[in-house]
Amino acid sequence: MRLGRRTGISNASAGGSCVTRPRGVLSVFRKIVREVRNRLGSRRKGPADMRLVSPAQQRACVLPAGFVVDLVSDSLRTADGAFVELRPRSFAVLRLLAQNLGRVVSRGEIMASVWNDAAVTDDVLTQCIVDIRRAIGDTEHRTLRTVPRRGYLLTGTPGEPARPEAAAPEPALAPAGRVVPETRYARSGAIHIAYQVTGEGPVDVVFVQGYVTHLELEWEDPRPARFFEQLSSFCRLIRFDKRGTGLSDRVSGLPTLEERMDDVRAVMDAAGSQRAVLLGCSEGGPMSILFAATHPERVRSLMLCGVMARIAWAPDHPWGRTAEQLATNVRIIEEKWGSGHSVDLFAPSIAGDPAYRAWRGRLDRAAASPGAAITLARMNFDIDVRHVLPSIAVPTLVVHRTGDIAVNVEHGRHLAGLIPRARYLELPGRDHALWASDTQILCDTLRAFINEAEVGPDRDRVLATILIAEPGSEADEAASAGVLRRQIALHRGREVGAGGNAPWTVIFDGPARAVRCARAIIEALRASGMQARVGVHTGECELRDGKLEGVAFRIAAHVAKAAAPGQVLVTSTVRDLVAGSGLRFVQLGERSFPGLPGSWVVLIAG
Repeated sequence: MRLGRRTGISNASAGGSCVTRPRGVLSVFRKIVREVRNRLGSRRKGPADMRLVSPAQQRACVLPAGFVVDLVSDSLRTADGAFVELRPRSFAVLRLLAQNLGRVVSRGEIMASVWNDAAVTDDVLTQCIVDIRRAIGDTEHRTLRTVPRRGYLLTGTPGEPARPEAAAPEPALAPAGRVVPETRYARSGAIHIAYQVTGEGPVDVVFVQGYVTHLELEWEDPRPARFFEQLSSFCRLIRFDKRGTGLSDRVSGLPTLEERMDDVRAVMDAAGSQRAVLLGCSEGGPMSILFAATHPERVRSLMLCGVMARIAWAPDHPWGRTAEQLATNVRIIEEKWGSGHSVDLFAPSIAGDPAYRAWRGRLDRAAASPGAAITLARMNFDIDVRHVLPSIAVPTLVVHRTGDIAVNVEHGRHLAGLIPRARYLELPGRDHALWASDTQILCDTLRAFINEAEVGPDRDRVLATILIAEPGSEADEAASAGVLRRQIALHRGREVGAGGNAPWTVIFDGPARAVRCARAIIEALRASGMQARVGVHTGECELRDGKLEGVAFRIAAHVAKAAAPGQVLVTSTVRDLVAGSGLRFVQLGERSFPGLPGSWVVLIAG
């Protein structure tokens, strides 16, 4: 595999050629951005507009809700002096606005003052505004107003700094002397997801780690702590413990991929991230792949490190693990969980370090029980997102260590070959854990990719699960409308217009929801003496003028027609994406559909 000369990154998409973007293009782009922002910042500014109130003249700003912007100690406080946490960059924006009370401050002026004219996207400023409004409870945007095409206006009065009643507690220190970031919680439905944010870079990176994690214990060993610090030096790093592990809520049963996608969105919303780079590692990769294809509007780019689209062996996937290997892994977990045994598989280069082994054992015990670890291993064995790979439209980088003994390097090569225009890089080493071996070249590669990957426009084509319901008769079609709409709303579906003769076409952002909705529709209609045929398929959809088009829609329509009255049929693509959902299927065999190439495995949803 040939590598790009400057970045060490190759373009590995099927049929693609090795391309290296000239660095001069990025420099020219940054210069243009600076010039445009300078012009916007200077538009309509008279001499009075250029005057700023100096900190010597104004010591504080009192906001309508009682919050105080303390310009002496550079802090945001409540009326009684308690500190309100706000990211440094967000406070810098608030400070500038507080120094210009009653005046509209342009976006260009904010960019020039806070970011020193660095080339950053408008999303970064927007996230700071969201942070400020959340901190001061300005849900109706009355204190911090957005003035269309002009900038932002802060309402308040000059005042004196609030006097704190008690000193703020000192932040906790990890054994290595590092400050442990504050752990916060995002609400995802009824579940609380623990997350941490570090760094002040211009781009958000959501790190989707593999297997089991523990946000706070990961700072106790210098290797992962140093790796997180390296990443945080050029981005705003958002890490979280997935539901059922670490500091997040324990759950009964297995989390599905779509539930985990909900968790990522909840964490991004809580952290004020509108659009982020997704860094998927190991077992976190399949969910990251599905998220990027389903929600491209939330993903700037995708980075996959040590990732597999499918773990299990198959005739067309010979580098996967066999059922016998899974059974061996389950037995080892039963016998050795919490002893640090996972180091032998995930970080063999440092397996002889007793301190690291002891730390890993402590983290495993705190992150999950042996039963939870076994359940997670079995669920991962059933996941297959290979059909999703061609639907990824965001810029993608695939990185894999050549000698990775946990996830064979063929997995990485396979991913890069199926994701359109993906870049691929192989690094030397046998470790699966990203923070083992040499992390500097890995971080340099990730930084270069983040800086050079261009964010494309929002597309009309996204990955979605399509449900098509055909009532048994014209009478049923009219009478069933209320039943169908009720179930569609309960399961978060979206009814869309469609070509052809399909009377009910609904799209979902998760296949398990679609299957459960289909079964609920059948049961509700049966209780009312009616029936329908329902087909479900997951694929890339295209909405044009409010109508659904494309091959995925045609497949779903054919599957619905193949169903018997009162039956729900799904394709194998749907089955492969609902691991952990508890849904059961009975395979009917392969079907060929008119006008569509190849054949499709069809199953009855029980």
